[in-house]
Amino acid sequence: MDQVVINFDALKDIALRGIRRTSVFLGLGINAARDERLKKWQLTTSSMFRVIPNDVDVETINHFKSTFE
Repeated sequence: MDQVVINFDALKDIALRGIRRTSVFLGLGINAARDERLKKWQLTTSSMFRVIPNDVDVETINHFKSTFE
């Protein structure tokens, strides 16, 4: 019968790296959502994918941000 060796330290390192990255990304997203100066939400510089008009009002942008947060 073959033995299976599980390196728990390596698995822990992978998991903790993912947790740290998630923490940073959540911090960036929440801080951006709370920043009154941030009004850009479109993917126009990164993608041609569009399902929402580019000309939404400030109330809608604030709704986007609060929902995201």
